[in-house]
Amino acid sequence: MSDALLDADALEAAAPGATKLGVTPATWLAVVGLFFVAGVFEIGGGWLVWRWRREGKSWLWGLGGAVALVVYGLIPTFQPPAAGEFGRVYAAYGSVERQECFFA
Repeated sequence: MSDALLDADALEAAAPGATKLGVTPATWLAVVGLFFVAGVFEIGGGWLVWRWRREGKSWLWGLGGAVALVVYGLIPTFQPPAAGEFGRVYAAYGSVERQECFFA
């Protein structure tokens, strides 16, 4: 790493309000908010499809679930470029989700 990355004064001059990682609090809030919204659409979509297929609800429940899951797939494209490489963000999400399976 370059010394400039570790120098807080240089960081503040380059990106006012940024953390040591070079990301502003607003960017972090956007990332966390998008993860939360993605989770709602993922769980909600799966739940709607489940109700349609397993509990005999109207096909509209299945359609709603399908739409929610498509939206879930689109949400990651709204990650701010300043959040870093998207692949790493998505991998972190996937690893947290897998760990949740072990404790559920």
